[in-house]
Amino acid sequence: MTKQTTNSDEMEMHNPPHPGRMIKHMLIEDEDGIPILPIREAADIIGFTSEEELRLVVNEDCAVCGELAHRLEMSGFGSAKHWVDMQIAWSKFNLVQ
Repeated sequence: MTKQTTNSDEMEMHNPPHPGRMIKHMLIEDEDGIPILPIREAADIIGFTSEEELRLVVNEDCAVCGELAHRLEMSGFGSAKHWVDMQIAWSKFNLVQ
């Protein structure tokens, strides 16, 4: 008998990045640590009211919630599905570790 795989099995990553890291590099500071925007301005740009929650996400201490994913999409930073899928991949990987 052969093992059946699903698309999610095929798309699993080894140690996927936390989506907050991607958000940080797009809005807060680049990969070399050079500042782009203060956290408050970044939150304002995407229309996200919780500066503290955004800070937690970009510091990889909190998950990307549906509202943040939606705000990122509405601001032109990828699709909400992309952000949620990244969070699920990260959470799933870290759950089994």
